[in-house]
Amino acid sequence: MRSGTPVVLFYTESEEEKRIAEKFFINYQTRDCTGLEEEKLYSVITGKTGNSKSQKLDLRGYSFMIFHNIESKEIPEILKHFRKVSKSNWIFATTTENNLNWTLKDLFHELVEEHENMHKYNNSSRKGRKA
Repeated sequence: MRSGTPVVLFYTESEEEKRIAEKFFINYQTRDCTGLEEEKLYSVITGKTGNSKSQKLDLRGYSFMIFHNIESKEIPEILKHFRKVSKSNWIFATTTENNLNWTLKDLFHELVEEHENMHKYNNSSRKGRKA
């Protein structure tokens, strides 16, 4: 069991999606990561961020949600319900010991790459089974 306050970080260009995330996660602390792209993940989670410059990132239209100190058994249910109220193309992730020292910018780029590679693999696997 994880100790500490459950936190949900989100990053999206859509003001509507930001409002949806803030209302949806009423039982968790939420943090809008807009403008914190150069900050380390741990700093954003703890709220100890500096005066970083906002940076427009090319994230290929994805929005991001990162879960910290949330039980893994809760996450599938959260995703199921959140996807019903959201219209954006979200990439979901959890914090790990390895990514807590990454900047948000680096983490988002890594998540996009992993997400797209996973979809390429899944699509090629499906095509191979149809043959």
